[in-house]
Amino acid sequence: MKTFSTNRNWLVVLISILLSGTFSVNAATVYSTPDGILWSDPLSWSSGSVPTSSDDVIIQDNIVLDQNATVSSLTIYADPDPIVLTINSNMTLTVTNNVTITGINESATIFSRGTLIIGGDLNFEGLDFATQAQINMKTGSILELKKNIVLNTYGRIYSSTSDAYTVRINGSTAQTITANSQIRYYNLTVANAHSSGATLGGNITSTMVANNMTIESGTFSNGGYSIAGASGKTFTVQNGATFNLSGTSAFPSGFNHSIASGAVIKYVGGNQTVAAPNSSQAYHHLEIGGTGTKTLGGNITVNGNLTLTASTLDASNGNNYSINLKGNWTNNGGTFTPRSGSVSFTGSTSQTIKSNGNSFYDITINNTSTGITLNDDITISNIATLTDGIVSTGAYSFIVQNTSASAITGHSNACFINGTLTRYIATNTSTYAFPVGLGTATGNYYLAELVNGNMTNTSYISVHFGGLANHVDADMNVTDAYMTYRSMCSTGTWHITPNAQPSSGFYDAKLYITNMTCNLSNNTFAVLKRPEGSTSAADWTDGGGALNASNGAGRLVSDGYALRKGLTSFSEFGIGRESSNGFPLPVEVVSFEGKADGEQVVLNWVTATEIQNDYFTIERSADGKEFEAIAQVDGAGNSTILAQYIAYDKQPIEGTAYYRLKQTDFDGQSEYKGLIAVTSQKVAVAPEVSIYPNPTTTNGVININTNQSDAIVKIIESVSGRVIYTGNLSGQENSIQLPTGLGAGLYVAKIIFGQTEIQRRVVIQ
Repeated sequence: MKTFSTNRNWLVVLISILLSGTFSVNAATVYSTPDGILWSDPLSWSSGSVPTSSDDVIIQDNIVLDQNATVSSLTIYADPDPIVLTINSNMTLTVTNNVTITGINESATIFSRGTLIIGGDLNFEGLDFATQAQINMKTGSILELKKNIVLNTYGRIYSSTSDAYTVRINGSTAQTITANSQIRYYNLTVANAHSSGATLGGNITSTMVANNMTIESGTFSNGGYSIAGASGKTFTVQNGATFNLSGTSAFPSGFNHSIASGAVIKYVGGNQTVAAPNSSQAYHHLEIGGTGTKTLGGNITVNGNLTLTASTLDASNGNNYSINLKGNWTNNGGTFTPRSGSVSFTGSTSQTIKSNGNSFYDITINNTSTGITLNDDITISNIATLTDGIVSTGAYSFIVQNTSASAITGHSNACFINGTLTRYIATNTSTYAFPVGLGTATGNYYLAELVNGNMTNTSYISVHFGGLANHVDADMNVTDAYMTYRSMCSTGTWHITPNAQPSSGFYDAKLYITNMTCNLSNNTFAVLKRPEGSTSAADWTDGGGALNASNGAGRLVSDGYALRKGLTSFSEFGIGRESSNGFPLPVEVVSFEGKADGEQVVLNWVTATEIQNDYFTIERSADGKEFEAIAQVDGAGNSTILAQYIAYDKQPIEGTAYYRLKQTDFDGQSEYKGLIAVTSQKVAVAPEVSIYPNPTTTNGVININTNQSDAIVKIIESVSGRVIYTGNLSGQENSIQLPTGLGAGLYVAKIIFGQTEIQRRVVIQ
């Protein structure tokens, strides 16, 4: 065999190697010799010693890697004889920079049974098929590429015996994945750590990837090219990995699909089909961007979030496919065309909806956790099915445009609108349900039904339920054919607002009292109304409507509702009570007041009469919705003279707080007597939180210490956003048992003190 230094092609090859960037600056060049064959034998090397990590190595004689080794660069040169570098099983050769395989008159081959890691480019310099540069991979072997494959002339990666091997694309700089019929990956794994990730350079076929393709981590972009795998093999996107589909390309075909929790699929090209993954797979996070239209190719399930950043998502004209979503719907600039398809919100944790002004056709609310929060108005053009979960609208509205009375179905105390519900109506005699409430508990449900009497001029009606405000029972002066009203049920009122008042026709108001805590008795309560925005209890009237006779529909507590018929305008509605046939009310509160006094709030109330009165409870709220008891004062029992009471809130909420007065009889029956707002300037003590041990272990216990006694804690998986624990901190020292089966990683503990939220990182090892 001729040595490299005496070969007549030495100069040509040397120039080629230098131009390819194979050599490292200030590194020694070591040549193989014919005197040895094993890598570990010093006689195999021109330097008389085994190459080190700083050496540039040129193989011009057959060598067998029999030990793990690291070198700076590697060149395989074949001329005039074929040259083979053999990597034995369980051996790893790491090349920090480039590998160049050069076949001049014969083939230059790396024959790998182990692992070859290339930190630079892999350059193939074969002249043709006969004198090619090649890597022959055997079963279990691994080729890791940190940069790119460069086919300067001719080269290939293959297995001469169809063995199973893996090529890993796992650089820390942007990479391009070569797609060429001579480059056969068998198993292809992408784990690029750069922000730009790895990008496909051509179409992938089942010849190139004969087995599985896995996006292990980082970002993989198909570059607009197609990916087609072998039947029965699997295309996998693992947790934390992102797969970008650009151009007009479709989801990989031929393969079975496996999309892990935490995986992100992005359609960011032009006109594309959003596939329904096979193998009963669901998307986790799905993002729609780019340009053109993304058309559903089937019914899809999204276990994470669905985000529209641009482009159009079309439910497919003529097919009307459905979307089952378990995470958040966020439209930040795209367009959703629902056709006649349905969107179901079926999460087991809280969900949010931002529609960006695009309507849904059919929508199903079936959230089994804390419900759904709106981030803007949402519009349903056809049917809204309310199965489970509370929809909290905040300042927005849940709008149903279908004028059929059956356009809302399935509502209950487990699924209603906590906020504003808007319904379009037609001129008919149908009954329109408005399942609204105030809060997210089953007891916060206050259904209203409007029985249409062929009203005209009113196109839609908005309804929400709120606390009784601007009211003092003593100011009431309401009498109708059946009774004189001396008090209002203080649980709250319905605000029923049309786009325009009816110009003809009428309606019956059917207001449900099941969750009204005001000790109603048969034939002594009824629907009353006053103008929207009224600040006086003197404005309550019967609205010109009529009641059924005693024991008729809507007059008995067992009916579950109060009914007033023949109304012709909309406003604020509540439940009024008569004065017990002229006798004093069991407990008549004539005033309830409060004021800030230094760092406390003083609360005063006066009663005119008391019958069987056990005690009063002061309840406080920061938002007027969720209340807590802060004080209890004994009542007088029985009294017919004015009685004055006082209570203190010694740790008031900074800013505006709401206080309500609850009265309880000796028999346990209770009712609310008033609601006031008091503004305090007390400066709240800033919450402090410490968590230990941190890091902790899976299935372990963490301790949370605070300087305050009441808080809510949520523990969230950092990568997926999944809430894995929710509970209350009842004291300043709390011990929490973590759920079983957690993986090691980074989590976030959110501790919520009223309006203040503190976050702490928790590491689980």
